[in-house]
Amino acid sequence: MPKLKYNSTTFEHNGYWLRLFFYWERGRWHLEFRKGNLKKYQSLRKADEETAKTEFYRRKLELQKTGYLPEVFDTDLFSQFDIFLDWSRRRSQSKGTYKRHEQTLRRFADFIRNEKIDRITPKIYEKYIDHLRSKSLAPRTIDIHLTAIGKFITVIEKDLRIIPEGTYPRPRLLRVKKSKDPDYLTIEEIGSILDATKNSYLYDMIIFALNTGLRIGEIRCLRWEDIDLEAGHFRVQGYEMDGVKFEPKDHGVRKIKLNNDALDVLKRLEKMRIFSPWVFASRLGTPRSKDNLVRDLGIFYRRAGIEKKGKWHLLRRTFATHLLNAGTGIEAVSKLLGHSELQTTIDSYTSVVQEMDRAVDRLNFGR
Repeated sequence: MPKLKYNSTTFEHNGYWLRLFFYWERGRWHLEFRKGNLKKYQSLRKADEETAKTEFYRRKLELQKTGYLPEVFDTDLFSQFDIFLDWSRRRSQSKGTYKRHEQTLRRFADFIRNEKIDRITPKIYEKYIDHLRSKSLAPRTIDIHLTAIGKFITVIEKDLRIIPEGTYPRPRLLRVKKSKDPDYLTIEEIGSILDATKNSYLYDMIIFALNTGLRIGEIRCLRWEDIDLEAGHFRVQGYEMDGVKFEPKDHGVRKIKLNNDALDVLKRLEKMRIFSPWVFASRLGTPRSKDNLVRDLGIFYRRAGIEKKGKWHLLRRTFATHLLNAGTGIEAVSKLLGHSELQTTIDSYTSVVQEMDRAVDRLNFGR
């Protein structure tokens, strides 16, 4: 047992144990990682006490966020499934998302176990698709299963960094096309809904949504501290504060520029700002209820004579469609929307992308 100068800084979470101590014989600060019988030490080399404590608290926050310590994490495939499901349970915005992840990953795990597989390969996906088809699953349902597997790979490789990127191949979706492309609001319809909500709390939220493409959860949980009015941009990022837990669907951080209309909304709201840290707060200072937002917007759509489906998501599709029609590149739109994969954007706006391709074909600058 090494002689310790400082051993009171310890932290336990989710079965993991983290400790900071000073090893007298080597004259260095060390971190100790432990889970069950697994134990590992990391030397902080020339770090002084303050720097060592800073590193300890950084790793502590990482453990709280991810729920594991990679130094002592068992990285067999089935353990990876478990850590992903634990991550999904804590980070998913809805219980339905976690339930879908759990059902699809458990089914995939059972298939792998029955096939006596210890590594994911492209051929495994082919066999798994055949297996799902034998169970009479529809192609779209199969795509849901494959999407969950893709999400699992993204999380363990990029978000949690349990294994190096590219360790597992990603499944190729069947990509069954929808019967028609999603609706969006025309310029005339945008004018109608804004006229209908002119004296409603929804007015500013609708303008902001149309000019930023935010999801309903992202806009209702937007905080003033996420916004830089002077620089003219804001960030969409996860947080947990005052009993509110928010996590973007892509589980990342994206920076979005504010155009003049979006800036005007924020400057107008800033003058009327109450005690709440949220931009579009209710009278009680809390984020507005999602159910109330969906219900109220539906009422105003009917008043404006708009019968298209989608409610809040219709505003997001309007943002993307008008950007694409204006000539904005599909990659830029994908990043603004927060899609984790470019193909998601392409599939969602197939007709717009095809029309852009046809427009290029109309050019004839040859001799």
